[in-house]
Amino acid sequence: EMANCQSVILSVEDDAGQRIIIEDLLEATRSPELGMRQAAAVILNIYCSKTKADYTGHLKSLVSGLIRLFNDTNPVVLNESWDALNSITKKLDAGNQLALIEDLHKDIRIVGNEAKGEHVPGFCIPKKGVTSILLVLREGVLTGNPEQKEEAAKALGLVIKLTSAEALKPSVVSITGPLIRILGDRFSWNVKVALLETLSLLLAKVEIALKPFLPQLQTTFTKALQDSNRAVRLKAADALGKLIVIHVKVDPLFTELLNGIRSSDDSAIRDTMLQALRFVTRGAGAKVDAAIRKNISTVLLGMLGHDEDATRMASAGCLAELCAFLSEEELSTVLHQHLLADVSGIDWMVRHGRSLALSVAVSVAPSRLCSSKYYNSVQEMILSNATADRIPIAVSGIRGMGFLMKYHMEGGGDLPPKLSSLFIKCLQNSSSDIKLVAEKMIWWANKNHLPSLDPQTIKPILKALLDNTKDKNTVVRAYSDQAIVNLLKMRAGEEVLEAVSKILDAASLELLNESCRRSLKKLAGQADSDEQIDDTILT
Repeated sequence: EMANCQSVILSVEDDAGQRIIIEDLLEATRSPELGMRQAAAVILNIYCSKTKADYTGHLKSLVSGLIRLFNDTNPVVLNESWDALNSITKKLDAGNQLALIEDLHKDIRIVGNEAKGEHVPGFCIPKKGVTSILLVLREGVLTGNPEQKEEAAKALGLVIKLTSAEALKPSVVSITGPLIRILGDRFSWNVKVALLETLSLLLAKVEIALKPFLPQLQTTFTKALQDSNRAVRLKAADALGKLIVIHVKVDPLFTELLNGIRSSDDSAIRDTMLQALRFVTRGAGAKVDAAIRKNISTVLLGMLGHDEDATRMASAGCLAELCAFLSEEELSTVLHQHLLADVSGIDWMVRHGRSLALSVAVSVAPSRLCSSKYYNSVQEMILSNATADRIPIAVSGIRGMGFLMKYHMEGGGDLPPKLSSLFIKCLQNSSSDIKLVAEKMIWWANKNHLPSLDPQTIKPILKALLDNTKDKNTVVRAYSDQAIVNLLKMRAGEEVLEAVSKILDAASLELLNESCRRSLKKLAGQADSDEQIDDTILT
């Protein structure tokens, strides 16, 4: 039967006949019946690989229909549709490849959405991987116009996300070479951003498989750190943070970044270099030579009182990251002589830089900052910062309170009364900035994977949040809702909500029920936001 079917479909050469064959077969691939889908995929593969007819006019519908099959659960359908697509793409000339890129990206997005965060099976077939579409995307990166280069790089990035590391490894050279080559040319910032983003995704996914490209990648990324465009520099900083993980000799890169920070006259470039130094410290702080680490720490401490906000914040975040890797003696010196030192009479900018560094250090190195040796002093300083007259210092202190809150929750303990009562005072503050950051930190510290606080601890915090649902500031109102949903673990069910409802006074309970009807139930049914809470990371 298959032989007869083959001879019939291969004998059709006119356009009308082709359209009928292609449309009918693609329709059959959408059948709920497995036998029908398998037969349609097999015949499509035969047609695409053996027909002498020119099906260029049907390219987009064929490619789209075949890629949609990449989420099928049946190995026959997967392999036949992969082979059919491969037959199509390897016969295309450059012009047709480039004409396909926009639609191909859209089709990849659709199968990605259908996969719901999982890998797409059709990109993960052993020994096949992503090669059926790689030729088209490579051509886009190498020879497309700037818009096509950007589109192809973004599509490649998405493919990397949707493919297992194992399936990507055979294609690493084919993907990486063109990206590096084009990054070296003078293209617009959006093309560079897309290329850097794709290389970052690839590094995060296949890590050591990119070792042969390490010198080229490092040169490419450090050059991009000097780019006139901020988005390019930020992507380069992120990429260096991924690259350092596969580095064996990290000292030269740390030294190069430190020298760049010291010598840069352009504050914008200096700030993104500080961010790069932070990310490489996060990835390889344990590998860096002790003398270089000491130099870095000295430079960063000297910048904590910088008169430019962005530089002060970036250096504080970088120093905080370094705290995870300092020796015990170095950490003690940094804390006692700087971050925990007496603030009376010091310039407010120095205090701001110190408060930022201390708060972020609690977030990145809680096991060290919250050890019995330092905890009481750290908490006292953070609470003192949170009540400072200067709003920026108070805001960084409240962020530190949120990081402490999360530390206690991860340890399964309850909140210290001092921390809980100051959160309530912040929620009742006359300043919208103070209310807002307190709400954001309660929202962030109570994200779903963490255990719930005790209902008696929740009760007074909840009452203050409920009052804020009536605030005249719309942003304060919106974040109080977000904070309540997480505080009561409403995305996980209504268990905490019911337990707390039993111990609330009548007025608060009425407010809570009204909020549930108005917005909380709806919010709980939506995915939580992934907003960046650390304001020392440049965006």
